[in-house]
Amino acid sequence: MSQTLLEICAFSTQAAITAINAGADRIELCANPELDGISPPFSWYEALPGLHYNKLAIMVRPRGGNFVYSDEEISQMEQEIILLRHEIQPAAVVFGALTADNDVDEVTCKRLVQAAQGMEVVFHRAFDQLADPLSGLQKVIDCGFHRILCGLPMDKLLELKAQASGRIVIMPGGGIRSANINTFMDAGFEEIHTSARLYDAVQPDEAELRLLIEMIKK
Repeated sequence: MSQTLLEICAFSTQAAITAINAGADRIELCANPELDGISPPFSWYEALPGLHYNKLAIMVRPRGGNFVYSDEEISQMEQEIILLRHEIQPAAVVFGALTADNDVDEVTCKRLVQAAQGMEVVFHRAFDQLADPLSGLQKVIDCGFHRILCGLPMDKLLELKAQASGRIVIMPGGGIRSANINTFMDAGFEEIHTSARLYDAVQPDEAELRLLIEMIKK
């Protein structure tokens, strides 16, 4: 049985460095936890000496709020992805776009996936807002995404995992901590996402982070 991969959501360069040093497999780097994560400023990458960019999954989201984007915002996201591809070359970029009726915006997503050529692409927790997640799953696959970060209840996660049938990774995230991570590991999820933050802190709790890594790698 393959080992589960642990992705840590980091809301600062210090959080990213802490997680990498603790042994996290991958970092989702984003800014503003109050907005549930938006694009980090480009200056952050200069503040990550020695950090391997190939362990970074970088959020591309121009603002908080909904995931229905204007033409200007879509162009901004596209240019940001192209800049990341040329200048940083992270392991992945993380984004998602919806229509006004809570369906996958396939036109926008395909455009952004094309801009990310050569990098993995992750559909983030905008997926949780889909009116029909099972129908949305196929659309996300058709757009060319490699993973879905999803915070739906366990029964839905398992249904999505079964329907995905290895065509895309379903990565649970949202409220996962050392107290419940075994539930997701036992269910066979190959990648798990957590911020390792406790008590609404901005930074990951180092003891919690190390415990999570110890549990997932045993």
